[in-house]
Amino acid sequence: MITVKNWAQKTITVKKVLEDILLSSTRRFDFTYSYVSPIDGSPVSGQFALAPLANDAAGASRNLTIPVNATDLVITELTTDAHADIGNTYDTVDEGVWANNNNPVSITDTNASETVFAVATVIDNGTITYTNTRKTIPVTVQKTVDSTGGTFEFTALLQGVQNYTLNDLGTAATTDDIVTNASGSAVFNLTVADGGTSSIVLMVPYGVKLTVTETADSNYTTTTQVGSAAATEALTTGQLNITEAITITFVNSDVVLIAPTGVDQKKVPYMLILIAGLMLMAAMFILRRRTVMEADCAAVEAPISVTAANTAIVAETVSAPIVETMPVIQAEPEQVEEPEVVAEPEQVVEPAMPEDPVADKVVASKPIEKAEPSEAPRVGKGHTLAVAGGLLALLAVSAMADKHRKGGGRA
Repeated sequence: MITVKNWAQKTITVKKVLEDILLSSTRRFDFTYSYVSPIDGSPVSGQFALAPLANDAAGASRNLTIPVNATDLVITELTTDAHADIGNTYDTVDEGVWANNNNPVSITDTNASETVFAVATVIDNGTITYTNTRKTIPVTVQKTVDSTGGTFEFTALLQGVQNYTLNDLGTAATTDDIVTNASGSAVFNLTVADGGTSSIVLMVPYGVKLTVTETADSNYTTTTQVGSAAATEALTTGQLNITEAITITFVNSDVVLIAPTGVDQKKVPYMLILIAGLMLMAAMFILRRRTVMEADCAAVEAPISVTAANTAIVAETVSAPIVETMPVIQAEPEQVEEPEVVAEPEQVVEPAMPEDPVADKVVASKPIEKAEPSEAPRVGKGHTLAVAGGLLALLAVSAMADKHRKGGGRA
């Protein structure tokens, strides 16, 4: 005897919708299904794939023909092992409805996982929809200053992502949302108190290429640190591939004012002290040299008056080597002119006159005396200036060296 049983068939439609801001093409998703046949109680299983077009509400679908009253129907989207990239990239939401004569009612999903839909008993035609949405990853941008605070401007650039909301600032209004423009960039500000820290969380698509840059401010030296990596002296993170939550920290480690010449203005006071010391030393040298020259010139240029009565004295004095009596002047020869002495006895000695006792006693109105060597310079204004200048110069050099050592050798 041959027994034939006719079983009604039901159609379960599996639909796949893909929402992916980084994708404009299709992507493949793999599924498996299984149930227990109401005919003989044997298990039935199979697999299939769907490749929906990204951001198309129609998605892609596959019809499964299953006997009515089949039990333990399980449809699973594969997101692990060889399909782990799907699980890492997308969040999945599943939902099902019975046709119910064009009055859809929800299908009770007996599996809590969003990638697995389980039906106790197939009683009607139905549709089970899986919607995949690219995950968002939190990126914390933090600004720290150890000196004067202020408001700092940043730009986040998401490669190929337009009109994307990075942060809605937690308000109902949309006018203050941080949204990328047509080029994929969005500008935002962080206000930091003196010596404080401020931060903001940007929600970015998984796998996006992100670059965060701080607008340059000449008053600060900025270092940038991405996650646990070493900090670098830069205003930008460079392009990052975001696949996990990270913190990006911009730190103003010091306030440095750089003059247009490239001189650190913090060193200017010490440089001025050094220059002042050198100028004092130069002034001392010039003053001392001028004093010695004036004294020597006064001695050489003293007026001489000679009378007939002291011709012998004049002759003796004139014949004396005047050059030997002058102090050595440390100056260039062309700058010191020695007085020219011309000894012409025939012009000085007058004819013999009758002896006159009174005349023998007449002497020159200002007799010439042999100049004594100049005394060594006494400690006076010049030496004081020299000591002061030297001390100032030494102080400036010492202060700059000490500051350089404490700063770790940083310029």
